[in-house]
Amino acid sequence: MDIISKGSQVAGAPGLLSVPYSVNKETLSHIRPFVDTLHKGVDSTTDQGRDTIYAQKKAVLIDMAMASVQDHEITQYSLEDASKFDFRVGENAVAPSHLQEKLVSTASKMLPMKGFTNFANFGKEGEFHVASLYSNQCLGGGVTKEKLGLAQEEIKNIEIPDLLMLGTNPDNFNAKTGKSTIYVRKPYDNESASVVGTGRPEPLLFTGLKRVLDIGLYGPAWLAETAESVKNSAKVKSLSEAQTINMIALAAPDLTKTPEFAAESDRTVKATKCRAESTKLNTLIDLTNTLTAAILLTKKVAGKLEQKPVFHSGKVGCGVFGNDPAAVYLMLSLLSAHHDIEIVAWDYGDKEQVIYEDLKKQLFSSEKLKDASIENCLEVIGEIVEKSEPTLTPLYAHLADFRKQKPELEVQVDAIIADIKAKQ
Repeated sequence: MDIISKGSQVAGAPGLLSVPYSVNKETLSHIRPFVDTLHKGVDSTTDQGRDTIYAQKKAVLIDMAMASVQDHEITQYSLEDASKFDFRVGENAVAPSHLQEKLVSTASKMLPMKGFTNFANFGKEGEFHVASLYSNQCLGGGVTKEKLGLAQEEIKNIEIPDLLMLGTNPDNFNAKTGKSTIYVRKPYDNESASVVGTGRPEPLLFTGLKRVLDIGLYGPAWLAETAESVKNSAKVKSLSEAQTINMIALAAPDLTKTPEFAAESDRTVKATKCRAESTKLNTLIDLTNTLTAAILLTKKVAGKLEQKPVFHSGKVGCGVFGNDPAAVYLMLSLLSAHHDIEIVAWDYGDKEQVIYEDLKKQLFSSEKLKDASIENCLEVIGEIVEKSEPTLTPLYAHLADFRKQKPELEVQVDAIIADIKAKQ
């Protein structure tokens, strides 16, 4: 099975490529070596003993998911010419042309929602619902690595073994790094694409995926489980009937990966720098460029299927990546209006929604939006967010940094983060 293939041109849909895949015991078989490696974990006599527990817990969950898979077909869609979304900074600077498009509407169809993506809302008659799957450059995040926990993209890759099948295919897997080489944010210079303006968005949209598990383990709940207890956890449920869903994989820039940020030892200063970086024009352009590529791909596939597109997103690149949820809220509102698409924005608490709706009113009532380009609009977003009260994103970055330095306190730190989010 050639997973690297970008696919063939879709008839009647210019600029759209597709690849069909079969999911069955044979195509899932190459996941087995990685699961066996996770079961073994690492040397528990070293200070990495906790990583063995992480690895073994993941292995148990993957085993549960694979046991529930029934034969089915999925399709991967991608844009034929992703170079249209090239955005580079520095000596070889280049910007995508869509930034100069004039804003065509301020009638946003963005709906904010509390909590994480609710798959029960998907699949309405005549609608093409697509959930966003955010990762760190490559499909799957760190799901196959022993030392990492269970972030949201890793949860989705276990709940939906189809994604794990693609990400661990031997042709597209780097055993040394433990990561897939299927880029959704491709580096320009064969290095990391984490920093703003260093990678091209190459989103991949998958239809017909089967979600077989419902994993409610995140943060403190995940850490509290053992390899023995996780299988019978009340927060892990095998679905009696697999949910058929569509997902689009993409990645956002990580503001904490700049050399200046890494060199700073004072966590308070780091939080301040994160806040400042999040409202800079290049940061906003990078995020908007990523979202635009994903939205246009979603619309192309929906058009081919003759359905109405509904794009589901979380707080793109926020949390430990340091981007600002207020800026993302305004960005999603702007793109919803400009591209005439319904966007469901998840993980925005009641208090946040009140604050950000006020910022949205400021944006769409601004005189600067008259005859403005998308880039001009992003400048306005930066100004509005910069003048607003700081969000909690810098605090998350601060706590995440502390968590890395003091792994023995990670349960307490995650509990603090969960408490803060619950009060938003």
